[in-house]
Amino acid sequence: MSQLQCPNCGGYKISTTANYVRKKPIPIWGKAIWIIFTQIFAFVGLIQIGSDSFSLWTVGILDLISIIYIVTFKTKKTTGYQFTCDLCGYKWDWLIGDPWPAVRVQPNLIATGAKRLEQQRAAIKCKGCGNTVPEGYPYCPFCGTSR
Repeated sequence: MSQLQCPNCGGYKISTTANYVRKKPIPIWGKAIWIIFTQIFAFVGLIQIGSDSFSLWTVGILDLISIIYIVTFKTKKTTGYQFTCDLCGYKWDWLIGDPWPAVRVQPNLIATGAKRLEQQRAAIKCKGCGNTVPEGYPYCPFCGTSR
């Protein structure tokens, strides 16, 4: 996989938090095509069957059921990913087939995020309480034990 760029800051330190499958609704034009198809089918059926009362009700109910199904339940599954930028903390979702979001490079966010990541790496855990002791502190500010 090529390197991915954060759309918010433009940095390359990105982690994927989840891979998921989401049901994406079919676009309105797709639903319209199916509704028109069912209407034509019902009209042709009425011409072939005849126009007695039972035929009209049967075709009408079948047509109504198909329209309700298409409008409310017709979806397609798509695979997507959730990303988090380790530099600026920005989170976003991306579905396969969608274009990658537009990237806005912000060097100040990249520099701040890189500095924060370096401080996290340099931080030491307190042996007494387990909290992170900030750089430059000779003792733990939480429990008072020395580093």
